[in-house]
Amino acid sequence: MNADAANPRIGEKRIDPRIAKRAIRRRVLAALGVVLLVGGGLWVVYLSPFFDVDEIQFSGVVNASKQRMSEITEDLLGDPMARVDIARASDQIRELPWVKEVNIKRSWWGGDLSVSVVERTPVAVQAIADGYNLVGREGKVLQKIPEPGVFPVIEGVTAAEGWVKEAEPVLATAEHLGRAQDLASRVRAIVLSESGEIFFDLNEGGWVRLGDSREMPEKLRSVRTVLSEVEVRCDQMLDVRSPSVPAMTSEHNC
Repeated sequence: MNADAANPRIGEKRIDPRIAKRAIRRRVLAALGVVLLVGGGLWVVYLSPFFDVDEIQFSGVVNASKQRMSEITEDLLGDPMARVDIARASDQIRELPWVKEVNIKRSWWGGDLSVSVVERTPVAVQAIADGYNLVGREGKVLQKIPEPGVFPVIEGVTAAEGWVKEAEPVLATAEHLGRAQDLASRVRAIVLSESGEIFFDLNEGGWVRLGDSREMPEKLRSVRTVLSEVEVRCDQMLDVRSPSVPAMTSEHNC
């Protein structure tokens, strides 16, 4: 038997080392191309001026300080869009008294940031030494004002630590009252008594006894109905703790 015929490797196609080297080189160059493409894309997105912040737009801002918001966000102008710290800017804007919610969105093609704000709703005021604090539904002091204006004064609670929990029934009442402006215009103050009951001190004199904050819409409807027909004297108290059966007493001293 021929020795070459006994060797199984004899007759196999031999691979030219130069061809193998070229194949490896092509694969390396292809991989390099992918790396350069990805790297170039990352550079365009993160470092180039093509996708930076050109403008910051605000919406929903009525009472909050737009100037303060601009100061918070002005450092973002010129930053690459992908590197803008939206969470940090949102947290800082949310700390402003009037701001309840904030949403910041990127516009990649427009080159701007859109800052959308939902403001808190003022419901009452608290008397202070040189004016009044305007208070939101959540108990947040929104700003200082010289006069109460259309808002009722909160009495019987103080702005000390934990006051929001104590004032919650009054704030809830003030919120309901704000939806009935014809009645709100007749209420000078919402008073929380030491026993925890809620009263209205009326502008024209007299009082309204509401009890707790339950059934407040029904109680306010009862108050409106009675006041549309009867003038409450300064020595009288309208009791609507049971809104379906209001009662008038004359136990209060003028």
